[in-house]
Amino acid sequence: LVRSAAELAAAMAQARSEAEHAFGDSRLILERALEGARHVEIQVFADARGNCIHLGERDCSVQRRHQKLVEESPSPAVDEGLRARMGEAAVAAARAVGYVGAGTVEFLLDGDSRFWFMEMNTRLQVEHPVTEALTGYDLVEWQLRVADGEALPVTQQEVRYCGHAIEVRLCAEDPARDFLPQSGRVALWRPADTVRAEHALESGGEVSPYYDPMIAKLVAHGRTRDEAREKLAAALDATVALGLPTNKSFLAAVLRDETFARGAATTDFLAQRRFARPEPQAADYAIAAALLATNAGYGEWQSWSNSPARGMHLCLDEREIALQFERGAYRAGVELRVLAIEGHEARIELAGAEERVPFIVAEGAVHLARGGASFSFRDHSHQPGVRRGAALGDGRLVSPMNGRVAAVHAQAGETIATGQALIVLEAMKMEHGLALPAPVRVKSVHVAAGAQVSPGHLLIEFEPA
Repeated sequence: LVRSAAELAAAMAQARSEAEHAFGDSRLILERALEGARHVEIQVFADARGNCIHLGERDCSVQRRHQKLVEESPSPAVDEGLRARMGEAAVAAARAVGYVGAGTVEFLLDGDSRFWFMEMNTRLQVEHPVTEALTGYDLVEWQLRVADGEALPVTQQEVRYCGHAIEVRLCAEDPARDFLPQSGRVALWRPADTVRAEHALESGGEVSPYYDPMIAKLVAHGRTRDEAREKLAAALDATVALGLPTNKSFLAAVLRDETFARGAATTDFLAQRRFARPEPQAADYAIAAALLATNAGYGEWQSWSNSPARGMHLCLDEREIALQFERGAYRAGVELRVLAIEGHEARIELAGAEERVPFIVAEGAVHLARGGASFSFRDHSHQPGVRRGAALGDGRLVSPMNGRVAAVHAQAGETIATGQALIVLEAMKMEHGLALPAPVRVKSVHVAAGAQVSPGHLLIEFEPA
């Protein structure tokens, strides 16, 4: 988004770079900026016999970096008359090019119900299950039948909509770090069974750094928008995705946000908000410590003693925990009992109430899901202490992710201002500038544009300016 002429050159350079690297074509289209608009798309379908219809709209306004995260239908901003006008425009666009098959015509919708054409995607979209849930039609089957020369199975007048449907894109990314893409092993995966879940995951599977970070999509249908929204938020809470950061809790918070709940979210919705990452509480640390002790079979618990009380010290992340065990109860700030462990789920008693906690101990960490949040506690109990602040104070800028070095904006001997990007990394079709919170003088640069890097790869060495 360019707000002044002074910003244009830099914005065009970044856009050209992203386009060239993603598509091999650096040409740009300049469009009028509509702030506070909605992103509303129309699903069209045409056969080779001259029939072309639309199946209503999908509202895709909740986005980060212009990429959709939440899609729903019907749109809270579209009434029957507007749906007909947008549908007619979308069908006219498809007919104008002799289109055959499934397509999506995308528009921006302003607050006065005026809409502007953006593009047509000549395929089924990620969010097509929203339309399937609302209409009952199998759009993949339609594609195959139309490709085989068959006519569309319904006319425009026969299309009916039932209830409300919402989809969220579950992504391996960290919302607390500007949605930084994540890769690695999914230690434990168990999607909720109360909604439609589309994925190709299994526990122990790897999330590659080479593709889009979306790992699953969850779709809920209800008689009303609130019913679908609450059902989907509860399904996100119940979904277990442990081992690497995801946007699961973030998506649930979006669905429960007051502005989204009343149907007022526009394309600037996320830019105007900060959703706090769930932070582990004392009870979460205590549960992790108790599960580690119960599950790992440490010698401290196995040695003979004539004392009814036993204790051990653990270090989870950088938190020291003194864990006591006496008469079947663990104490570490709170008291809890591990009643049973059934596979990767623990049945515990905490504050007089029973709860089930999905968990797994893998690769030196305890991963657990509780209260809709996912936590990973690295076990440093048997490792030498780590110097605090090393990431900021050791004069080394390292890569936070897998990616390609798109640009290097620093050279040895140069002084770099606070917040100025030293390195630009490209990952999953997006560019990420790496800056420092204070002025520095560059001592040495260890990468060049085009280099492939992984997490921890040394990029630049520096000293305070």
